[in-house]
Amino acid sequence: MLKKSSPRDPKRGFLSNEKFNLLRKIVVRYHSEAEKCASVRAYYAACVMIGAALEAMLLQMCDLFEDEVDQAVLKLPRKPKGSIEHWSLGDLIEIAVAAEWLPTRWGPNLAEPGIGEKANLIRRLRNLAHPGVHLREVDEVPITAAYYRVAYALYDSARDWLWMKLAEGAPMEPSRSPFGPPNRVVVKVPRQRRRRRRSG
Repeated sequence: MLKKSSPRDPKRGFLSNEKFNLLRKIVVRYHSEAEKCASVRAYYAACVMIGAALEAMLLQMCDLFEDEVDQAVLKLPRKPKGSIEHWSLGDLIEIAVAAEWLPTRWGPNLAEPGIGEKANLIRRLRNLAHPGVHLREVDEVPITAAYYRVAYALYDSARDWLWMKLAEGAPMEPSRSPFGPPNRVVVKVPRQRRRRRRSG
């Protein structure tokens, strides 16, 4: 039986210590920039950045749990190509689902789709940066705050599930979290100002 890797084990993943520490900064920065974009109603940019933050988080998980990734890849019908740094967000979501970090079903009798199924919606929203994808997926311009609210809620759910995986039998101090401090940040999306009617 294979020994499960633990985030408290000595660093021995796919990436060097330097690159892993850089990833931690990338997650925090991408998340921060997503919120800044949303605060000025730049929802395309906000969706791109929150999708990138999810991608960086999943890269960290793959690096921390190398043995589980090796087993998960064996279950996939299509193997990711190249080294871990070349894996796409779609590849990383598939690995997270196969490794059972993100559940595909949820609720009573597992009747509800879980974050493992819904995570691809973040990828699809991020990919609206490609005009061809936009034409196929969404027939309105610009996208509204609702799109980002959905993307952020899914990102937040995925982060919670990944946190639970990290905390299995070995709770981590916030300062040692690869995702940065687990502070909940409320997404403040400015309301549209009503135009004042000119008095005749």
